[in-house]
Amino acid sequence: MVVGSRAWRPLASALFAALLLLPAHPAPASSGTAPTQTPWQLGTFAPLPQHVLDCPSGFRCLKFGVTDCPGVSEGILGELAIAAPPAARGTVVILSGGTGETWWSEFSPLAGPFLRRLRGRDGFAVVQLRWVMAWLAAAPGEDSGSAHLACRSATAIRWIHDHLFVPQHIRGSVGSCGFCVTGNSGGASETSYALSHFGLDAIIDAAVPTSGPPHAAQVKGCQPGFPAYRYRPGDLRFIESSYGFFSPGPCSKEDPAWIPRWTTESVDTGGNDYSHATTRIEFVIGGQDTTVAPTHAADYRLKLEPDPKNDVTWTLVPSMPHDIQKSKDGLAALEAALLATG
Repeated sequence: MVVGSRAWRPLASALFAALLLLPAHPAPASSGTAPTQTPWQLGTFAPLPQHVLDCPSGFRCLKFGVTDCPGVSEGILGELAIAAPPAARGTVVILSGGTGETWWSEFSPLAGPFLRRLRGRDGFAVVQLRWVMAWLAAAPGEDSGSAHLACRSATAIRWIHDHLFVPQHIRGSVGSCGFCVTGNSGGASETSYALSHFGLDAIIDAAVPTSGPPHAAQVKGCQPGFPAYRYRPGDLRFIESSYGFFSPGPCSKEDPAWIPRWTTESVDTGGNDYSHATTRIEFVIGGQDTTVAPTHAADYRLKLEPDPKNDVTWTLVPSMPHDIQKSKDGLAALEAALLATG
C-alpha cells in the first residue's frame, strides 16, 4: 500500500465547498457488534457542474459529491472519467490504489494503452473513479472506520451502474462483464467492501481485486504475533486515518482494546454477506509484491472459498509488483479476468 496525498485544489464555487462540508447526519459507528444480514446503507450521490481540469485523454469527466454515509460526518468530492465505445459489451469500473486520489491510468505508461485496448478490441465502457481527497480518511477525531468510509465508493459504484450501465440495455450472464469492478491495493478494498458490507453483489457481475484488499485481517495487522500481516509505517498512516488518528494511534500502539473495532471494519470479518452466487471474484496477486497486501487478501479469499456458491479464483502473476499498472503480465491477467465467464 502506498499512501498518497494531493494538495487541495481551490474550490470553484460556494456549492462545491458546501457539499464537501455538508454533515451526513451519521448513525453511530459500530463498536464491534455482530454483523447483521442487512447491507449497510449507501450515501447520496450528487453530480456537480464543475469541470475536471486534468481529464484523461479520450475520456469525458464528471465531478460529483457523496454525502449522507452513516457513521461518516463529512461529505467528499470525487471525479469520474468515462469512455465508452458506440456499442459496449459491458462496463468496467476501475478504482485507484492508496487513498484513491490519482487516476488509475496515471500510475504507469502501460496503463493508458491497456485502457484503450479494453475500450477498443475488448469493447468495454471504462469508468475510472478518482477522489479529490482520501476516501479512507475520517474527520480528525472521528472513529468512522474503513468499512463505513467505503460507503463513499459503494455509493459511487451504485450510481455508475444505475446511470451509466443500465441505460446501455446490456443483457449479460452470471459472472460475465456485464457490470464489473476492479481496483488495485486500496482500490481492491473499495471493490471488496462493496460486496461484503454494501450488498452490491446484486449488481456486480465480476469483481477483480488486484494486490489486495489490504483492509482484510486488520486485527492481525495491528496486533503482535502476526509478522507477515503487520502494517508498515506508511500503511499505519493509511489505517489510522480511518479511525480519526493523524498521529500514532491504536494500531501503531498495538492497543488490544481496539480489536472489536478492527474486527467490525475488516473486509473479511465485519461484513454481512460472503455468499455471492451471481458475482465471479478473481484476485490478481503479484509474485513480486513486497507489501503485506497479498497476505491480507488471502484471509478474504479464505473467507469466501468455503461457500460452494462462490466462484473464486486466485491468480498469482510471478513477475508482477504491487502496482499492477507497471506489469505487462499483470495487465494481461486483469484483461483475461475481465473477459472470462462464470
